[in-house]
Formats: sequence, structure tokens, C-alpha cells
Amino acid sequence: TRAAAPGFAPLLLSLLRRVPFPGDARLPDLIREHSSFLAAEEPQLLASAVFAFLRLLARNRLAPFPRSAECSNCEECKSAKNLEECGEKLVSFCVSVLRDHFQVCTLIGRDLVRSLHELVLVPEFQGFWKDLMLARNTDICRVVTPGWCTALSISPEMETQLLFMMSNVKWGGQKRYQLWFARKHLMVPGGEERIPDIVRFICCGYHPTNEVIQSGVIARWAVIGWLLTSCSKGYIVANAKLALFYDWLFFDETKGNVMNIEPAMLLMLNSISQYVDITNVLLEFLFLLIENYEVRRKEAIEQCVRCAFIVLVKKGVLPSLELLTGCEKLSPLLRQKLVAFLSSTTPVAAVEACLKPINEVSKAAELKKRVCSN
Repeated sequence: TRAAAPGFAPLLLSLLRRVPFPGDARLPDLIREHSSFLAAEEPQLLASAVFAFLRLLARNRLAPFPRSAECSNCEECKSAKNLEECGEKLVSFCVSVLRDHFQVCTLIGRDLVRSLHELVLVPEFQGFWKDLMLARNTDICRVVTPGWCTALSISPEMETQLLFMMSNVKWGGQKRYQLWFARKHLMVPGGEERIPDIVRFICCGYHPTNEVIQSGVIARWAVIGWLLTSCSKGYIVANAKLALFYDWLFFDETKGNVMNIEPAMLLMLNSISQYVDITNVLLEFLFLLIENYEVRRKEAIEQCVRCAFIVLVKKGVLPSLELLTGCEKLSPLLRQKLVAFLSSTTPVAAVEACLKPINEVSKAAELKKRVCSN
């Protein structure tokens, strides 16, 4: 079989990270032809293919190929048109592999659920959701999405440039790099729709060492803040905020990685001084998610979010939640809601430890560290 040939799997993985591209319509057929072999011998590759195509379909559903006369005959537009033409084939491939090799696809983790939520109005995915996902949704959401998976939804060039920014570019010198990145990747047809996937990659796919965090380079939370302010469409902002908070909704101290939830907290915390509206908007969105994301599991989600807050303090991401609950700049209503939320059915000792007052000197010293041990 061709799938057993040396180099076949790395080649497929490389191609998956570059879709859409001219001629990629043959890729789903090639993978489906060898799906049984891949499920047995290269399960991560098969799961990668499903996730890459799901994210591609989700982005294309939100930003269909522009048909205006103003659209130039550039490579991005050619790729978008190519994707539109083979969309049905991608849907068929994803549903087929999900049904035949569902256990392999669970390697994707909770982002499988996030992706299918975005595609649930597509009839084929709607049927699959009712048949299989409703019963298994909860279990899959407990599985943390691995970093290699989130990297599949951005191009290798994006990954290289983002990693360079977050490991080499010092504070104060990031604007020209951000502008260059935006012109290259975001200011193109369908580019803005990539922002939620970029946010997921930053949260789950790149965890800087303490040495990098202390080196004065631009932090992950700052890059995410810039991306959020770069969104011009409301639904993209909402999807990006969901991507930022997604791990909070299912956080388990025994399985979860605090680095996945750290950027959201630091973005809220560091925006208070000059951009308190960002903190208010993010907190409000988090409460909306708790109330509405999955009503049947509301209590479980509440407990996961409380756990996330407590673990962030325990791991030293912030010295105390009093930085939020005691901040007069925040919306009084949100502050009251946060205090009530943290106190509800949470062990008293844990709440008191997280809400303990700290003096201003201690605040400044602790915030400068921003070191997250895991």
C-alpha cells in the first residue's frame, strides 16, 4: 500500500497544513482510500486530516468566496474558489471518517466539539451530531486538545512568524511585526476568519518557558489582545473570545494545563489600567458562556470555571483574585457577579485564599513576575 511507503505520512501532514492549494481536491480521496490503514498505523495523521478539514470548512462557511468584481485574481482568491468547489467532498470525507473511525477522531479532544458546533447547521453534520455526538459530547470535552492539533489550523508560515514574535520581539517593538503579519495573513480574503484558530494555537500550541516569559518579549496575552482588536466582524470577535475561554469551560485541575487558561486571565488583568473596557467585555462574555454554552451542563461548567480561577491563583499567575474583585475600575455589577460566582458552592477556604487582600507593593511585585509554573 502507498500509505506504508516511507515519507508518506510526513508528506500528507505537510500538505494538510497548506490547504487550500491548487489540486488539493484529490487529498481527501487519497486519505479516505487509506483510512483503515491510517486508523491502525497512523491514527494521529487521520485525526489531523479530519481536524484540518473541519477548520477549513468552518472558516469557509463564515467567509464564502467573494464574487465581487473587485476581487483580484490573486493566489488567495484562487485557493478560496478551489475550496468552494470541493466543499461537498470535504464534508463527505469528514462525516465518513468520523462515523467509521470515531475513536481515532477523539484524539482531537474538545476542539472536535468546538468545530462541529460551528458546522452543526450543515445537514450532514447535523445528522452526525444527533446520531453520535449528543451522547459522547461530555466525554470528549474532558479531553484537552493537544498542541499539535491546534497548529494544524494555521499555516507553517503563520506558526513561524507568531513564534518569532512571542520569543524574540521585545515589548515596544512589536507594532511593525504585527502590521507585517496582518498584511500577510489577515488582510486577505478569509484572513480575519483565521483569528479564532490563531488564538487557540497561542493558548494551546505554544507554552513559553519561564526564561522566555522573563526575557521581556511580547507576551501571549498581548498578542491575543491585539488580535481581538483587529477583528472587524462581530461573529469573529465572539468566536475568538470563545477560543480564548474554551478550556475554562471544561478545566480539570488533574488533567488541564494552566498555561491554556493563563492568557485570558493575564489579558483581563493587564488591561485594567488603560483598557478596562476589554476586561469588562471579557468577563461579561465569560459569564454569558457559563449561562448559555451548554445549559444541560451548566453546573458542571460553573465548577470548571471556578476551578480555573482557583488554580490560576494557586499556580502564581496572579497573587489574588482581589485584583479583580476589589478593582474599582471594573463594572460594579460584574464585580458583584464575580464575587457571588466564586463564593457559590466553592469551599470557603479556597475562596478566602483566592480573595485575600494584598497591598499595592505586593501587587506590583507579583504582577511583574508573570511566571506560570505548571
